[in-house]
Amino acid sequence: MRWCSIIFMALVLVSCGEEALQPSPIEAGTGYFPVGLNHNWTYEVEEISINLAGFDTVHYLLRETMTDSFINQSNQVTYRLEREKDFLDGAGFQFDSVWTVVKTNQHVVVSENNLALLKLVFPVIDGIEWDGNSFNGQREQRFNMSLLTSDSIINDQTYSDLLRVTLADVPQNLTGIDQRHEYYVPDVGLVAKDYTTLKFCTRDCTDDFIIEGGRVLRQSLISYDAE
Repeated sequence: MRWCSIIFMALVLVSCGEEALQPSPIEAGTGYFPVGLNHNWTYEVEEISINLAGFDTVHYLLRETMTDSFINQSNQVTYRLEREKDFLDGAGFQFDSVWTVVKTNQHVVVSENNLALLKLVFPVIDGIEWDGNSFNGQREQRFNMSLLTSDSIINDQTYSDLLRVTLADVPQNLTGIDQRHEYYVPDVGLVAKDYTTLKFCTRDCTDDFIIEGGRVLRQSLISYDAE
């Protein structure tokens, strides 16, 4: 009986220890990407497509809504993220595409046009890095996150506890530039994207830094609703 009591107490202590090691949702930072049916986000977007012929600038509103959910082949809840665009021409929002979102206690995977990207990992830790292409078979692409301690202003909106995720951080060089960042806040999710990807002319060029092609995207949140 004495040995049974000792073994029982040991098991209790181990169980308590394991439970203590599991961070709460707040500590893990899972609130940086809320999910749920009918959650919707509306963004203001400026998108610039660039080639040798010049620039093509488009302004529009983007609305993303989690309209449905299902269980995928890995037995994970998958949310359908329906995307609509309003080009401010009086036609209103029109269907654009469907992405999917899988959120677990360890990560968030967003499939954008059938490309699965590991957007976030939990717990949220300042400076942590991971392979954003872990789920799509493409070559490794290092993502990393930074917790911004001071208040930040995006599109005249002040945010606290902002999380910046860097998808690419290649500074301007002789061949181009690739700077892509996404910003998240707790209990809201994605509030902004800031992408600049340019390819410079490298053969038979009339000057340095002539842009052969590229894209600039500025996206900022104007409303969020969790019905």
